[in-house]
Amino acid sequence: MNSKNGVVQNMKKIMATCIVLIVLVGCSAKADEEAMETYKNDLLVSMDISPYINDDIEILPGTRNKYEGYLFVDYNIRMNTNENFNDLSKDDKYYLLNDIVLTIRTTTTLIGHNGGGSFDCGKKAICDFEGIEIVDGEDTYTMEYEKSRSADSHEMVVNSEEPYKPETQQDKVSVTTGSAFSTGLDQENNQDTGNQDTETIVNNKNGNDWVNLTENQKFHAVSNALYSLEHQGYTILEGEYYYIEALDAFYSDAETKNESVTMALASIGTLSGTINK
Repeated sequence: MNSKNGVVQNMKKIMATCIVLIVLVGCSAKADEEAMETYKNDLLVSMDISPYINDDIEILPGTRNKYEGYLFVDYNIRMNTNENFNDLSKDDKYYLLNDIVLTIRTTTTLIGHNGGGSFDCGKKAICDFEGIEIVDGEDTYTMEYEKSRSADSHEMVVNSEEPYKPETQQDKVSVTTGSAFSTGLDQENNQDTGNQDTETIVNNKNGNDWVNLTENQKFHAVSNALYSLEHQGYTILEGEYYYIEALDAFYSDAETKNESVTMALASIGTLSGTINK
């Protein structure tokens, strides 16, 4: 009798162990390693993000929640600064983090994952980004990643201080290479010259404007932008339809509609390596 009871108890322990293993396996999430490397690489190849950070970028799992059989995991991007970071003003540090957010969004669109920041991480698991963290000695600069917000509406927190956002941020020139030549586009195309399709330009347009353009207007808007960049000394490695397709993909998500076309085009050109100087 005692032997039988012992067998039963052992069976219960084995079954309990199996149940735990099934739960653990069923609720595990493993981020797409190829996607992780793409995110890291796109940050490191940005000529005006990479000079301020070291190569050891980490993408770490953070908050985990379960809902209706799905596991939701938010990841954080952590990076360490180099000596050049201290040359930036507080405003420029804010815009550097802001540019990282935009780079992540653009990379997500280019690699084809689901909407402004989500990436594959296993069956019945949904992963996204939670925040950006830059460590500079004893100081930590953080910015929440919220794909439902415009990239220029985020706030930076330094250690435990109050959230910071430059008062003049709407007029501030971003520190990225992409923004440098998008600013050149804005300066050269300072206003629309008419309603003709051939005169369509990207200046002062965002995603809401882009999706309302005809295919012919999109072609001429991109063509005029590329002509302007070539005039400024940039090398263009792809034709109009390449960038039109990429912009269409970028603005297919309602959460990116508020991003300017010049910034989106600049980021696409920089991250894909098809526009350079």
